[in-house]
Amino acid sequence: MQRSAIQSSSAEEEAKSLLRLTQKEKAMEECLSNAGKKVLEPPYPRLVDALIELVGKRGLEITQDEAENFLRKARRTVPPESAPDDTDQRSPTDSVVGGGVKVFDPAQPPDLSHTRVLEARIGAKSAGNWNKLLRAGLAIAVERRRSIDQIRGFADATVEEGVVIERGFHPVPGTGLSTPGVCANKAWEYALQLAKNLNLELRAHFRWREKEGAAFPGQEGVLQWPRSGT
Repeated sequence: MQRSAIQSSSAEEEAKSLLRLTQKEKAMEECLSNAGKKVLEPPYPRLVDALIELVGKRGLEITQDEAENFLRKARRTVPPESAPDDTDQRSPTDSVVGGGVKVFDPAQPPDLSHTRVLEARIGAKSAGNWNKLLRAGLAIAVERRRSIDQIRGFADATVEEGVVIERGFHPVPGTGLSTPGVCANKAWEYALQLAKNLNLELRAHFRWREKEGAAFPGQEGVLQWPRSGT
């Protein structure tokens, strides 16, 4: 009788566990659409975090692993016609443009970690990555005869005089200044500060890598200041 009771209890627990799993999957499926909308609004959370939050509001707790596994399955079941189109995405304008390229608020950008710059410029200078964009902005500041103290006054970027090639610093060509390499988020933040104070146009077209932790894996985005239409 005791063994029978244990087996019965174990079967009941398995049934309850399966029911909870089914409830979670149903909740994630129902919340997925709203989670997709949430990631397009400040503070631009990751899809997995948005999903966890929305499901949590229904009284169900899901782990990051559960959410990520669900999203992987969901991506595999997306019909081909609904999949993001990576073609013809080289000329975004304003708002949301063809091919799924998203235009974000330059003052409140999404997480730019794991992105690759496709095209960027500040003023008349082009750049091939985030740090080169920042250094291009610093070069323009020097061309406009801004002193290092003035630059430090309106931009949070760390800047030192002279050619410094240690502690992660890189020279800014033609300026006599050096600045350390920074993450994509900080490079954009500092470049935007320079653009605003020097009254320069600033634009970056980029793509998130297909990598865990990327805000929008495989998607392209645009940041632009001044914002188009303003």
